[in-house]
Amino acid sequence: MTVLDSTGQLEFASGGSPPGSADHVLVRLPLSMSSDSWHPEFMALARGKNLTAVPEGKSLLVRVPVGASREETAQLLDEALRLIDEAQAQVNTRRSAAAVTEQYIQDWWESHTRTPHGNAAPS
Repeated sequence: MTVLDSTGQLEFASGGSPPGSADHVLVRLPLSMSSDSWHPEFMALARGKNLTAVPEGKSLLVRVPVGASREETAQLLDEALRLIDEAQAQVNTRRSAAAVTEQYIQDWWESHTRTPHGNAAPS
């Protein structure tokens, strides 16, 4: 599944410090889904990869260094998209693990709400 919204518009801004110096270009990539469910996971992954990218609703803001080659730019943007997939996978894994744990809790509850003979305890 592609996460980019091909009908959306790219937005660019040059930035740097002090104002007026342009050491990077900020690009806002339109996404096909909201980042609400995987935002924290993405941010942790991005920090770990030293990637300056921030999901904002249905877009991803990525910082691309000025002077990066065509290949470096493509690699950086592709890495940002891969991190979305990784973040979503982490969320799905956690949800699956939670479902298993919930079942364990339910089993425990049922074992403690029955009489020693296996019949349900009276209400």
